Amino acid sequence: MPSLLARHVTVLADMIMWYNLKNEGTGKAFTPDQIEILANFCQAQSAKFNRENWYGYMAGVCSPSGGKNWEKIKRDYAREWQRKKREEAKK
Repeated sequence: MPSLLARHVTVLADMIMWYNLKNEGTGKAFTPDQIEILANFCQAQSAKFNRENWYGYMAGVCSPSGGKNWEKIKRDYAREWQRKKREEAKK
């Protein structure tokens, strides 16, 4: 079986962030314990898995590879916040 690749880990983090954003305040978001279990799984699948970068990426403080691209992070966050506000206004 092939090992977990960096792109798989990034997609998993993207999915967790999307799901938590979508379910914010509903009690359905991933808990820190559940995210820790997923991080443990990723670590067991790949010796190259960098837990600190993965958590940092989900927290919005670095890129998937661990590089800090603050301008892109701020832009993406602002774009997502504006989209969420537009959706709320439609309700």
